[in-house]
Amino acid sequence: MVTYKKVILLLLTPIVIYFIGPKVGFQPIDPKSPPVKMALTELDAWIAAKESSVSDLKPNNEAKIIWNDSVPRKTKFAVVYLHGFSASWMEGDPVNRNFAKRYGCNLYLSRLEDHGRRDSNSFNTLTPDNFYESAQQALNIGKLLGDSIILMSCSTGSTLSIMLASQYPEIHSFVMLSPNIDIKDPMSALTIGPWGSQLTSLVLGSDYNHITYTAEAQKYWNPVYHKNGIFTTKKMIVDQMNEKSFASIRQPLFMSYYYKDEDHQDDVVSVPRMLDFYEQVATPASKKRKYVSTTANSHVIASGIQSKDWEGVQKACYDFAEQVLKLSPVVSK
Repeated sequence: MVTYKKVILLLLTPIVIYFIGPKVGFQPIDPKSPPVKMALTELDAWIAAKESSVSDLKPNNEAKIIWNDSVPRKTKFAVVYLHGFSASWMEGDPVNRNFAKRYGCNLYLSRLEDHGRRDSNSFNTLTPDNFYESAQQALNIGKLLGDSIILMSCSTGSTLSIMLASQYPEIHSFVMLSPNIDIKDPMSALTIGPWGSQLTSLVLGSDYNHITYTAEAQKYWNPVYHKNGIFTTKKMIVDQMNEKSFASIRQPLFMSYYYKDEDHQDDVVSVPRMLDFYEQVATPASKKRKYVSTTANSHVIASGIQSKDWEGVQKACYDFAEQVLKLSPVVSK
């Protein structure tokens, strides 16, 4: 005869097995980062050598400086662009280049850790620590390029920007495009929970995520990558995207995202969490702006390849620069 104790035990056993299951783990982020110290005339060669050491780097995915002048010299403001997960700097093109050119800024187009490669094993060794360190290095390069830094970012590049804000209060201002405060799918929390690795492989059908892109987009986004990149991104979100981190931002802030209605909105990251972030930063209301695109029809709202409203996003960035940052255009376009 089955007793109540046996029934309870039978019911509780799978629950217990789930919660004691293995979790994906990472070492804590080490906030120390090697400084970048060299003459401006040496920077291009140093970056080119670093990028050429990656044997399977896709064309036009490499990090680069776009100088405001033909002669390398520091500008009053430098723009540093941090791209999103599995993307490249082309994700923000042409808005990032046009913005820097309009206001006479040197521009650093970063390539974050393990990005821009052909290998389907990309992100197998990505961690919150080396991901963050690559963003730190981009910021340190930017400091050589300008007296003040405007940090422009998209998606998980904005996750990293918020993390940088806590450590580098000297950042002048932020331009965030579709910031990844959290992934839209609430089930993403399972990826770093018990049995997260196994569940992810079950859902994906393998250890790799496959995304359908156009032939042009595949040149600048990873159509296939290792599931470890998903764990890394979600771990940073869970650990770092909170009210304390948001409150560390006191600088001028611009945020833009795609939302038309519940059926037509960003399908990658959470719009409600973006709005939480926008309300919880310490930036005074007079120093922050947001632009809601109803026509971008894409998570990647500043891309000439993917967005249907990159020009609207660009104009909103210009309005922020001129009305809030008080920058004056040096070119008309």
